[in-house]
Amino acid sequence: QKLESFMDRNGKYAGTVGTTQCLPFENTHSLDPFLALLNSRLLTWIFKILYGSLTLSGGYHSIGAPQIESIPITDEIFTDSTENKYSSTGIELGSKARKLEELKSELTKININFMDYLGTYREGSSLKEISTPAENISESILIQTTEEKEGFRINMATFEMDPESLLLKISARYKPRNKSEFNSLDQWGYIETDFIPVMRFYVGDEMKELIKSFVPAAINRAGGFADFRKNATKTISLLDRLKQLTLPKLGDVESGLEKYLEQKEKGKKLEEKIQETDHQIDAIVFVLYDLSEDEVVTILDSLETPEDEKSDILEKF
Repeated sequence: QKLESFMDRNGKYAGTVGTTQCLPFENTHSLDPFLALLNSRLLTWIFKILYGSLTLSGGYHSIGAPQIESIPITDEIFTDSTENKYSSTGIELGSKARKLEELKSELTKININFMDYLGTYREGSSLKEISTPAENISESILIQTTEEKEGFRINMATFEMDPESLLLKISARYKPRNKSEFNSLDQWGYIETDFIPVMRFYVGDEMKELIKSFVPAAINRAGGFADFRKNATKTISLLDRLKQLTLPKLGDVESGLEKYLEQKEKGKKLEEKIQETDHQIDAIVFVLYDLSEDEVVTILDSLETPEDEKSDILEKF
């Protein structure tokens, strides 16, 4: 987990015990540069080094005022620390913190709940009717039932696209009986599989978009919605469940699908801007604390930063 800080400019929020801490300030100067520092990967790393043992259930960090107040803040953001006069770099950090705040606020106004765009529709084809089985699916764990896997259920869906087809991949969860798997249990006693190729769709572009949007939403909702349930039984496998999932008729939801995709694209662009600004802040903070490139790589690796993000931060460093 990463430290996440925000400025409560209107006094609306109160911190909860353990994972959230409110720190009141009486200061006539902008606190935005501090906000940027606290949201940086470097200060997350420092916090973990100092207080990594203070964790709660689920791996969340226990955060209190003494911990936050003891995090070292570099004097490089000031020209005169006694008067809190910010340097040009401090001012730049504050500007980026405000930009990040504005972008995130704009993102919260975008509705990407696909179900809200559907309206009334008739049932169309099931996934079984319009798909081709993925290679070796007959040997997959997904053909098993609760006779073999206790608590067996579908977890998440993802997709891969090529010029001709759309490939649906599924991860599943179950309670293992084999002691060799006990080290991989989550806090609920389940183990999660990798994503497994299930079926391919050789359909038009609009139908591909409908499948990509509707199937994850239906899996998330489940409970019989779209003729789909997440769990296997003694006689019904997870593959059987997926085959039964029924799509809406494309013509009935075409307009809603178009609006949803527009909002999704708008949200994607905002997320890219957020990540870009976040990486700029990280690069500036690494420079402020006078770290070498090797030290930056070590820190990013210890935080399990994705390779594409690590490369982008190093490029800006």
